[in-house]
Amino acid sequence: MTIELDAECSYHAERLDNPRRVFFDLQGVPKGPISLRDWDVSAASLGSGSRVKYKEKSIREILDTHPQLPFILIGDSGQQDPEVYHAIVRDYPSRILAVYIRNVSQSPERKSSIEKLSADVLAAGSTLLLADDTFAAASHAAERGWIREDDVRAVHEDKRADEGKTDEKVATPEGGKDEGAPTVVVNRGGDAGAS
Repeated sequence: MTIELDAECSYHAERLDNPRRVFFDLQGVPKGPISLRDWDVSAASLGSGSRVKYKEKSIREILDTHPQLPFILIGDSGQQDPEVYHAIVRDYPSRILAVYIRNVSQSPERKSSIEKLSADVLAAGSTLLLADDTFAAASHAAERGWIREDDVRAVHEDKRADEGKTDEKVATPEGGKDEGAPTVVVNRGGDAGAS
């Protein structure tokens, strides 16, 4: 049995047993390991310490389950993502291609603490990028061949829409303009640079 979907994809009966895969295929999500979180809500699970422990444990399980795969870690500066990812890079130095941290904090102290972690990430042979937006991270990934240039253009269009520069999304009350810290890139074998 085969089902045609918009004349773009066909799925055999055995594929229909996995509706998530069908959805991911239709959305263009690349094949690979997918780990879904059980959103069990309890008083114990609401604290940020619980989320940090869960995130680090989950990442380690994924890395251990798929020892042949390299990874890119993506997070933000709001809580403990840089610290968690720093520990992961330290313990799995050859496995982490890059760490992308979106800067959501206006605190100069927070930016400084992330820049200090970047030295260790660099010493472990990886790259840390602290970026004001996802476009900087996408551009960096494309330069290294990890994503296609078409994907960078799509990220750029989404960023413009978020800023209210297109009709696709509604602008934030401030017009989407963020006067945050500049993008800081620490490259493998290179120097830190700001843009």
